[in-house]
Amino acid sequence: MKGARVTIDRTKEVFRAIKTLEANEVLIGIPAEKSPRKDDAKIGNAQIGYQNEFGSAALNIPPRPFLIPGVKEAEPECLKRLRAAAIETLTNPKRATRGLDEAGLLAVSKVKAKIKALGNYPSDSPTVRARKAKGFKGTAILRVTGSLLNSITYVIRKRTA
Repeated sequence: MKGARVTIDRTKEVFRAIKTLEANEVLIGIPAEKSPRKDDAKIGNAQIGYQNEFGSAALNIPPRPFLIPGVKEAEPECLKRLRAAAIETLTNPKRATRGLDEAGLLAVSKVKAKIKALGNYPSDSPTVRARKAKGFKGTAILRVTGSLLNSITYVIRKRTA
């Protein structure tokens, strides 16, 4: 009797890869361990990012949203990549974690682009004068040393309930 013959059974491997996709999530932001700064700042990048995302009336910092809008902008493409990874996982189980990585990298790049799109302060603004007094050059909003920009990353972790 001629018929289909299974030469390699990858069923367990495929189910394990699918569970990997289901069990993990990609988080975009500034993890606490990436938060310290090398300059004389008394707060870390995570707090600086939060203050700028939402603003701080006490510190006279207007909201400059970059994280939430950047992730929202990346979401449609990230979903496409994750769907493609899920489908490809059926034939190539190692693809599961690569899809999570691709989604993370894409979202990080969109968030960084949002910061860069904030533009520049006027060259005579109090912020630029304060920067010059500390020896910093440039007028880019949220970009003095690059520490905040470089701290934006993604992590893949087990999904919590």
